[in-house]
Amino acid sequence: MINIDFDNITDEIIYELFETDGKESDALNDIYLELFELLGKESMLKIYKHYHGDKLDCPMRLYRPEFITDCVLYTQFIMFINVSATR
Repeated sequence: MINIDFDNITDEIIYELFETDGKESDALNDIYLELFELLGKESMLKIYKHYHGDKLDCPMRLYRPEFITDCVLYTQFIMFINVSATR
């Protein structure tokens, strides 16, 4: 018989209790299995802990348009400075 302290239980304890190691494809829901395969157990459990129950909407673009604009403007400014300095 296993004694479980439900006041201090963690996802890691449940993972160990159900002997999930090596049986992830049978045990985990599809999205968590995909995260497990991409990121590993620890990262998958962190994502579960912080976002379970939420819907995540991941934009098609990684970077914000304002960031890209700032980078382009900065690059153009540096090029202008370099061209001006060589004249």
